[in-house]
Amino acid sequence: MKESIIKGKILSNTMAKKNDENGFDDGYSLGDELVKEWNSQPNPPKVYINSYRIHHGLVGLILTVGGGLGLVLSDRSGDEKTRDLSKELSSVAMGLGTRLIEDDMADMPKWFNFEKNNSSPHTQYQSSTDSRYDEFA
Repeated sequence: MKESIIKGKILSNTMAKKNDENGFDDGYSLGDELVKEWNSQPNPPKVYINSYRIHHGLVGLILTVGGGLGLVLSDRSGDEKTRDLSKELSSVAMGLGTRLIEDDMADMPKWFNFEKNNSSPHTQYQSSTDSRYDEFA
């Protein structure tokens, strides 16, 4: 609940601004809140997709690269409103991605190892303290 309120505030603030730098800052702030919430748990859970562990640093890398491409390609839009929105959302993605990367730097060598978990072929959320899995796919 708290996370959705934070996301809503940041998204509404983001939409009201026109400056790409503010979008980056908003995305970074959102990432910071998510990272603090995740890391405040005594044993943060691990996430698996199709039995492969996904590190949040890798998700951050995808968001950052995607946001950068979005910024470059946003200039191709003929409509000024669409171009501005595209730039803003791309900046938010880059800020969020940057914060996720920063938090997971220690595990960077593992980002592309994709540790396999053979217990289930579905998307999973694995608690570090429990061997059972809660599916959320």
